[in-house]
Amino acid sequence: MNLSIDQLQALVWAVQAGSFSQAAKQAGRSQSVISTHIANLEADLGVQVFDRSTRIPTLTPEGERIFQEAEFILQRREHLIQMAHSFEKQHESHIVMAIDEIFPECLVGKLLHEFSLHFPHTEVEIYFPLMDDVEDLVEQGKVDIGVSWRQAPSRDSLRFTPIGSVPLVLICGPDHPLRDVSPITVDELRKHRQILISGRNHSLSKKTLKLSLESWYVESHWVSMHMVMQHIGWAFVSKYAYDNFLHKDQLALLEIRDTQLRDIDQSVHIDVITSKSKHIGPALHWLIQRFQTSVLP
Repeated sequence: MNLSIDQLQALVWAVQAGSFSQAAKQAGRSQSVISTHIANLEADLGVQVFDRSTRIPTLTPEGERIFQEAEFILQRREHLIQMAHSFEKQHESHIVMAIDEIFPECLVGKLLHEFSLHFPHTEVEIYFPLMDDVEDLVEQGKVDIGVSWRQAPSRDSLRFTPIGSVPLVLICGPDHPLRDVSPITVDELRKHRQILISGRNHSLSKKTLKLSLESWYVESHWVSMHMVMQHIGWAFVSKYAYDNFLHKDQLALLEIRDTQLRDIDQSVHIDVITSKSKHIGPALHWLIQRFQTSVLP
């Protein structure tokens, strides 16, 4: 058995065009070439692909299955060629990303869609850790690129590219004691349990947002809002997460007027993070540039 791509292509052309003559015309071949390729295919397979008892040949039941397989093989052949061209351009074959949950997910989806069009043959793996856990993964070489809160001081082994900031809001449950307090002060917040969005080692959240003497830590803005709904505590959360939370009508948004609270940075600065020792290929370079234009304020 000696199948050729030309035989499979002739079969697909004939089926898609509706006849051998039309297939020849569309493909710029003679009808005899199309007919010969299909006859040789049938001979090599030992299967009658077309029923020629009618004026226009039609696929046999076996031919239907063979056509589907031929079409799939040709599609994968084209995919292989395009993938090889991508590698020839030195596009990365695989990229691992770590994106802090605070980065708006709607922007992540849009950006990745564009990436898939520019680099269709680069496989992508995405993690969603938080805060300094992102930097840890980049520094350890477990991910190629990270997007996370800016830390101070920054690590010497990493490269930071600013891409904007994400605003935070202060929330509590509708029946929480803070709901009836005005103005909200740091001293008042310290009386009540705080739900802190935090990475695994808690260092960044402790340095930047911890106010209460009693705190619970959680690795999700979404889960923290559910906890606030249950009056477990109050929290600072991403405004993007709050705006898109399905049950935000069951949360109370607290206005910040106290001078001490105003001194707390109410917007989180976001960086794209890469290792200084990491080669930046075309796909990584595209991601860094695209994150910079991701419409964060």
